[in-house]
Amino acid sequence: MGQEFKLLYEDNLIGTVVIMGSEFLSTSGQIELNSETIKNNKVLKDFIDFSFESSEKVLGNNEAYEEFIDKEEFKYQSIIDSLDWRLISKEGIVIKILVPVFFRDNEINFRFQE
Repeated sequence: MGQEFKLLYEDNLIGTVVIMGSEFLSTSGQIELNSETIKNNKVLKDFIDFSFESSEKVLGNNEAYEEFIDKEEFKYQSIIDSLDWRLISKEGIVIKILVPVFFRDNEINFRFQE
């Protein structure tokens, strides 16, 4: 582990990911967000903020998490359902992933597309 990738959504560079490990279907790592993309793309910034909040709530009160998801998730459904998420290695290898989950401590979790 410890391999570095660029994370992209569509043609937007979200950041640089270093894979730290995997457990069953989920892979985790650390991400350094690309401040230019976050600053210039309000939809992606809002989605990442949504992901931060939902990841915090899922680790806490299940009822609060469900209420938050019921109220907010529909706003980002096209991003969540999109198959346009990918990692690109330094060698140019493209790896398709499902929508990642972002955490405020720069952790990221994701699953590979089948």
